[in-house]
Amino acid sequence: MAKDKENKKAKKNEDREKKARKQRTDEKEIEPM
Repeated sequence: MAKDKENKKAKKNEDREKKARKQRTDEKEIEPM
């Protein structure tokens, strides 16, 4: 049971990290060279 909670937490962190990375990438693409 506790393990499931840990997995959910890890997945949430992963998703947040992915979102942050995507945002940074988007910002880079918007930036004029």
